[in-house]
Amino acid sequence: MAGVARSLELQRAEASAVIAYKRRLIDYLDRFLSDLVRRSDSISQLIQDLAPRVDASFSKSRSGKRGTALQMARKIKPAKKCAVGKRG
Repeated sequence: MAGVARSLELQRAEASAVIAYKRRLIDYLDRFLSDLVRRSDSISQLIQDLAPRVDASFSKSRSGKRGTALQMARKIKPAKKCAVGKRG
């Protein structure tokens, strides 16, 4: 009986550890996504600023295949502000 009780306690402890880990992971992902959404405009601008240099570097090997990096960057729309991490 004592062995069964220890086994159940260990399973509960492991379950608690897994739940705590998942909560920390979800909190981290919430912060990461919020930061990504908040910075999406500046990321888009950086991509547009780099596009001419990328196009110049790869113009010989990729010319006309998928459009220029600047054309692709201009298609990127800023992320809409959303409620990230709202849990009920």
